[in-house]
Amino acid sequence: MANVTEGIVEISATPAIFAKPDEINEIISKIKIAVSEAPKDASTPKSRKVIASYANKIARSKVFLDGLGKDYVSDLKKQAGQVDAIRRELRTKLDGLKETVRKPLTEWEQAIKDRIAEFDSVDLSECSIEEIERHIEKIESVEIDDSFDRFKKQAELAKTAALSVARAALIEKKKRKEAEEREIAEREERRKREIAEAEARAKREAEAKAKEAEDARKFAEARAKALQEKVEAEKRKAELIKRKFEEAQKKQKQTDAKQADAKKPLDKEAIAKVNREALKGFIDLGVEGKLAKTIVIAIVKGKVPHVKIDYEEDL
Repeated sequence: MANVTEGIVEISATPAIFAKPDEINEIISKIKIAVSEAPKDASTPKSRKVIASYANKIARSKVFLDGLGKDYVSDLKKQAGQVDAIRRELRTKLDGLKETVRKPLTEWEQAIKDRIAEFDSVDLSECSIEEIERHIEKIESVEIDDSFDRFKKQAELAKTAALSVARAALIEKKKRKEAEEREIAEREERRKREIAEAEARAKREAEAKAKEAEDARKFAEARAKALQEKVEAEKRKAELIKRKFEEAQKKQKQTDAKQADAKKPLDKEAIAKVNREALKGFIDLGVEGKLAKTIVIAIVKGKVPHVKIDYEEDL
């Protein structure tokens, strides 16, 4: 029990008073009655002092009562904490008891959920076509009966959804496989075509090289033949020249014998004519003009042994 004697009225109470609103209201009423005697006019120092005194006593009464209220709240909080601790312990024990009692049902429900989860337990993206087909057969083989109890509707929906997903995945896998097979076939066809083109190109190049080699061989043969024919022609020409020289030499000897007996001078014009005829004869034999002229001059000058021109016989 606490009390205040410096307030407007003497107050004796405990924090529990706040559980009794009527008693609080009674104290407030007593304070109101007591302060009704306070001056209403503050025009004099005395009246102002009295008014201030009343106000201070009201404040002290308020502080006292408010303190009791705080103590009461503190007590209530302690009690609330104790109650909360008891509640937590109660919940833990009863939850454990509930789980223990419900365990058979929980395990049964989990088993049903596991059966339903089996419908969607396969990663279809990693499966082959055959694996997806077996998965679909497995789903279809599951009969949704009363063993699913209250989960029957959920199981039916899960089965339908799983079949829909699996069949869509199967279609996609088959499309992808067909596309891959087409790509492989096209790639193989392209490879064969490239090989054929390469072989044809190599054949053309080989034929071109062979033809080039054959043309070169024929050209070489033709050139060699032409050179051989030229050599043989030069050889025949040289033999003919030699024979003509020999005939001319023989004739010159005969002429020399006749000239030995002839003393009369020869006509220059006649000599020139004979020289021209001799020059023409060499040219007719194929000797180049300049060379033929050089040969005739050499014979006329006697620079060719055993060869002379018989001007007398020829004239």
